[in-house]
Parts: sequence; C-alpha cells; structure tokens
Amino acid sequence: MMVATLAGLLLLSGLGGQDPAAMQQEFPGPEGGPNRLMVITSFERMDPPKTSPKHGWVFEWAVGALGRQDPALPFNARFRVFSQLRRQENDVAPKIGRMLLRMWDMNVRKLKTDHASMYNGGIIDFYLCFGGRPGGEQLFDEDEERGVRKKVNTVYIYGIQTFTKPPEQAREVAHEYGHATLPPVGGFETPEDWGNGYLGEKLYLKWFHDEVAASRLRPDDVMGTTAEELARYVKSEVDPLVTKAATTEPAKSSIGGKGPAAMDAYVGLVLYAEAIFPPDRFARSLRLIGSTFAGDYPKAMVAASEEIETYVLRLPPQVKGRQIWIPLGKGKISGTVGIVRRSGDWALIDGDAESIVIRNPAQPPLR
Repeated sequence: MMVATLAGLLLLSGLGGQDPAAMQQEFPGPEGGPNRLMVITSFERMDPPKTSPKHGWVFEWAVGALGRQDPALPFNARFRVFSQLRRQENDVAPKIGRMLLRMWDMNVRKLKTDHASMYNGGIIDFYLCFGGRPGGEQLFDEDEERGVRKKVNTVYIYGIQTFTKPPEQAREVAHEYGHATLPPVGGFETPEDWGNGYLGEKLYLKWFHDEVAASRLRPDDVMGTTAEELARYVKSEVDPLVTKAATTEPAKSSIGGKGPAAMDAYVGLVLYAEAIFPPDRFARSLRLIGSTFAGDYPKAMVAASEEIETYVLRLPPQVKGRQIWIPLGKGKISGTVGIVRRSGDWALIDGDAESIVIRNPAQPPLR
C-alpha cells in the first residue's frame, strides 16, 4: 500500500517515480480506532525537483500528508511539504505534515469544512525555504506541473534554519494554515490585512491544548510543544481575549476598526463564540458572516444562535462571576438566570452558571 500511495502522491506532484525507501507513518484520529492520517517522507531527491511558483526556488525533497474521515475509504492527499534539505532524524518537514493533518481533521470534524477543491483538488503546498526573512506567507497562486496550469493554495515558511523552537514552530504553522483555510475576514491595516492568520494560531493551539490535556493527542502532534507550553500560551494569548469579548458590549466594541485593537476584538469574539456555542453553532457562525468585514461577525453569532429551537450556552470558567454579553436575538433564557439589560440582539447577564439553556421561537433553519 505504501508504494502505491507514494506513487499516487508523486503523480499528483507531477514528479513521477517511486521511492521504496520512503517512510510511512499512520495515525488514528483523537477518538482512537483505525488509522485515518498518513505522513509519507521520501528519502530520494525528486527528479526533476519542484520549483516554487513564487520566487522560482528549487526544492528537492517532499513529504506527503494524506487523510480520510472514513477508515473504509482510501487516503486522499491534503498537503505536500517541499523542502531544500532532508535529515535522517529530527527533520522538520514530517513534523509539519503531521501537525497540518491534525488541523485539517479539526477543520473537517469541528468546522465541517474541507480544503477548497478549486486549488489543486484540495491539496495545500507548503514550501520550507532557506531564503527570505524568517516568517511565513500564504498565497493563492498559479502553478504549472506537467505542462498543466492550475490554481494552487501555497504557504512559504522562510528562514527555515531559524525555525527551531517547538512553540514558535507550532504558532507559525497554525497562523499560515489559518490564512489558507479559515474565512477571509479582514478590513484591517495593522498588524495584518486579514484576521484569519491570528485567529488560526489562537484557535488551533487552543484546540491542541484541549486535546493534549485530555490525552487525546500528543505533543508530537503539535511540533513537540508540551502540555505546559500549550497551557501557558492559552493563558496569555487566548483567555484574555475571550474575557474581553465576553465583557464588552458589542455595540461599543473596537471590532469595526482597522488597527490592532480591532484585530483583537474580532479574534477574541470568535474565540468567545467557540467557548460558549455548541460546535455546530460555532461552525455555523463562521459561515454566516456573509462578508469579509469583521464588524459583521456579531450579527453572524446572533443569526447562528436563532436557527435552532433549543441549545445550551457554556460559560467559560475565566468569566465566572462577571457580567457577560451573550447573543440572544429572539431567544429566551430558560431557568433562573436573569437579564441585566439588553443592547439590540445581545443580553447582559450574570455569569454565575456553568451553562444556560436558550429557547428560540420555532422557525425553519436558514440555508
């Protein structure tokens, strides 16, 4: 199976050939059971090598990352990781492939979304570059393989030789994968035009933290970042944004601005939505933004909250005892939790309970 899978991956790469010495690693999902993820590391130079669509740089080495949701179905290529160096041990490229597959699995299972098929059939290409200023860049581009031009979704990690500390590696990979796959919400001028990169690093690392803490994933799934390092990251980079979003009246938020405060307000509100909503409501809120303007996300949260008759809001522990804002729309709170005041479709409540049941009027779901 390994040779056939590798041959298929190389064919997708437009590179041809087989590498019987390739190393294949398979992993189950966090739920356990049959293996659903596969990383294939080639130990033969590609002939011809891969040329990146931007810069025209040459890459002689490849790692393929494949996944499936149903163990009864074949693996599908989801990533190609091209590099300019192959190490026999402690090579960063297979580690990146493994982390990317975990985030892809999170997207499919939590957000109900896969890679856009219009970009090389849903395969995202990562280029690990010696050149360039250390950092990352995501680009939707065009590439040519075997004489055929195609649209591609690409990520470049520059200065890869400086890419040595696991927490920073994980943060950078998650940031660029956010740009590649999360909704393109922007309107910012600083620190970046688009908010999906900063959202990606905080959202995915929060999910990695939760899974590693529950022993459903391991540090090796997130570039070797330890449970303690993930906990420190969440405490410093995620929890304060969630608390700020929960305690800020949406009408008075900075979310409609263009600077760092607006970026934090948007990312914080999305993280707050992930914390309080059931998974299907959170995924739905990201689909309902309807624009690339961050200021539309509060309305998307309300719309997502109104689509089903009954659901449970979970109150994150860091806001316990505080007055917090929740999207209520036409819904009503079931139980003894009272509303302090309303502001449009949002309600200020005392955050003393661990969860709140919301009941909406019967209505057909939005499509």
